[in-house]
Amino acid sequence: MDGFDLNSSEKADASELQRMIAIEQQKAQFQAQVHNFTDVCWDKCMEGSPSSKMDSRTETCLVNCVDQLCFIL
Repeated sequence: MDGFDLNSSEKADASELQRMIAIEQQKAQFQAQVHNFTDVCWDKCMEGSPSSKMDSRTETCLVNCVDQLCFIL
C-alpha cells in the first residue's frame, strides 16, 4: 500500500485479509493434492468399469496407495 498512510484499524484489516488469503491458498493446495492422489490411485487400483460396490482388494490398494503417497511427502 505504497503512498498511503493507514491507521491501525486499516492495518489490522489488511493483516487479517492477508491471513485469510494465505489460509485459502493453503486450502487450494490441499485440495489440489487430494485431487492428484485420487487420480494417481484411481488409475493404479481401479480395473475395468467401476461397480456400485468396491471389492476388498481394490479398497486395500487405494488405502495403500494413498498411504504411500502421503509418506513420500
